[in-house]
Amino acid sequence: MKKLIIKVLEENRMYDDNYDGVLINKAEEFFRTYHFNNTNENPIIKDAKRNKDGLLNFSNLPYIISDLKSDGHNEAFWILLANGSRIMCKKVEQDEICMELLVSEFLEKIKMPHALYDVMSLNGKTYLISQSFLSPNEYLYNYYYTDDTFLDISAVLSKASEINQEFYMMKTMLIDLLIDNKDRFPHNAKVIMDGSTAKPCPLFDNGIACLTEKYKEFYVIPSLMANTDFDNIISYLFSNNKLLKWFLLNVQNVDFLGLNKLIREKKNGLYVDEEVNDLLMTTLDKNLRKANNIVKNL
Repeated sequence: MKKLIIKVLEENRMYDDNYDGVLINKAEEFFRTYHFNNTNENPIIKDAKRNKDGLLNFSNLPYIISDLKSDGHNEAFWILLANGSRIMCKKVEQDEICMELLVSEFLEKIKMPHALYDVMSLNGKTYLISQSFLSPNEYLYNYYYTDDTFLDISAVLSKASEINQEFYMMKTMLIDLLIDNKDRFPHNAKVIMDGSTAKPCPLFDNGIACLTEKYKEFYVIPSLMANTDFDNIISYLFSNNKLLKWFLLNVQNVDFLGLNKLIREKKNGLYVDEEVNDLLMTTLDKNLRKANNIVKNL
């Protein structure tokens, strides 16, 4: 059984030579129903039921918990479902869960690729989960290296242009400014690589957008070029006509009210804290007004 478990984890690039860190639930059923998924789509098993609070319950599903360690401050692990889906599970604060879900709906509305998030209950704990957006042949690549904790706009865009990702990185910077997301460390400037081919990486880890004041005493909070003015950065980005057109078409006049209602409908009643929702709505309204004023003066 051990050799079979390791073989399955290895073919999914989910084994790190520490078998003591591997857990399997319903092993017989897992191997009876398991099939390898070589795509970058990792859907949740349809048999995953939700409890009265809207949380997915994985306890009765066949799965393997990987020994892979994840970067970051939070408890996190990877879980392999019997349908071949690779799922990241992370233990974070409730307001961070809510913000991640809300920002995902915002990104959906403006047609920006993003990680797919949900919330799971496992062994009495609540986890934010995200479906992998990589196939087993793909990996995330850091194309921008620096000892600084902030993104230097001109430097990162220069690096991004070398792999034809400049426009996507500009959209990312614009979005981060609009939602007040200061968690875009240089190592979050990633692309997906498959061999020598690069493609945009869906946005992920947006959970402390608008929550800087709460988290700054626990985390290092980076920023674009350390200390820069919102108006200056937006003006700089909008000097690119392609980005300006994208903003006018996809962002400027979109109605972002009701994001929390959309989540409740999609996740069968999953609760989203009203204060977190209002914080994001207030932030978006303020920053969109500022961005639109800059557009008028161009």
